Amino acid sequence: MKFSRYILGLFIFLSLNLFSDKTDSLKNTLKTNQTDTTLLKTYYSIGREYYYNGMLDSCIRYHRLGLEKAIEFKDQKYMCTFYSELGLGHREKGIYDVAYDYMVKSLDVAEKTILNSRKQIATMEWQLFMLYKKNLTKRLNTTTKP
Repeated sequence: MKFSRYILGLFIFLSLNLFSDKTDSLKNTLKTNQTDTTLLKTYYSIGREYYYNGMLDSCIRYHRLGLEKAIEFKDQKYMCTFYSELGLGHREKGIYDVAYDYMVKSLDVAEKTILNSRKQIATMEWQLFMLYKKNLTKRLNTTTKP
């Protein structure tokens, strides 16, 4: 029993260290001179790492910074991506109205630009459906409780 607790503790410690090392490395990349695309990829990667580790406030912060840069660089692809990621982050936090706004903006950018690809539009429509489903489930669960 003690051995299994030790192994579990060691696993948690190592996984937190690996996460910390990866995000620290990515954050250091932000401090260097780099191309616009590399900078946007870095903000995206940091935000996703935080998303996968359940640190949604940090995820949203980095995706918001990335969106600001994408708008500054007029990069439609990353504008679409960051709007979508911000929608997902807010959806996971349960802030459905904000999530909806970001997802609609992402869909709007995809439809109005050269990104007008069926795959991107279908992905955004699917995410909007999942948002609706999650919001509806939450509402049904809160209204049926005594």
